[in-house]
Amino acid sequence: MATAALVPELKSTAGIAPFIASVWNMLASASNFGSDYIRWYDDGTGFLVVHGFSEHVLPTYFNTTRFESFCRMITSYAFKQFVDHHGRTHFSHPHFRRDSPTLLTFIDKTWWDSGPPIDDRSSKTLVLSLETKVAKLENDIATLTRRTATMSADIVTLTTCMTTMTELNQRLVQSLGCSPVMPTPAPPQVLSAIVDPLSVRIPMRTATTAAASQ
Repeated sequence: MATAALVPELKSTAGIAPFIASVWNMLASASNFGSDYIRWYDDGTGFLVVHGFSEHVLPTYFNTTRFESFCRMITSYAFKQFVDHHGRTHFSHPHFRRDSPTLLTFIDKTWWDSGPPIDDRSSKTLVLSLETKVAKLENDIATLTRRTATMSADIVTLTTCMTTMTELNQRLVQSLGCSPVMPTPAPPQVLSAIVDPLSVRIPMRTATTAAASQ
């Protein structure tokens, strides 16, 4: 792409976003720092920048040398950006045309997706909705954090109690000089009676009846 003819700086920036006006004037005054760092496409439908742009151009118009900041800002105005195989970064926007500066008033900072930009009322409603959801999530996180702290304290208390009980049990066993007494299993008859009391009472009635008949 050959160097395009220079374009005068904007005489009036009324209705034009300050950042967009600065980008335009930066391109218009390219002769001040040469076209090796930034230049229009031949057809004026976009522009490109090369290595050295951040050091030699950005500080003059944006008080920064961070190319990432410039890219983040310009893409927030719906500019398309890509890097070619030579490492040059390209920018374009349907209303940023070298031969049509009057179109600059149609460039606004907004959110873009695959469809049209969101209008102000919709964006404000969306922001309020997101802020409400974020506040609720932060409140839920705080509640969960408090509950976790309480549960951790309870676990420490229970662990201490269990340790104390174990120590007391060991001392008691040592003082008695014997092993812990294990419960003696109940006889099968008693177990049967517990399961079915009639199994004990029925034989008793049979024995009584037999004695009476004698």
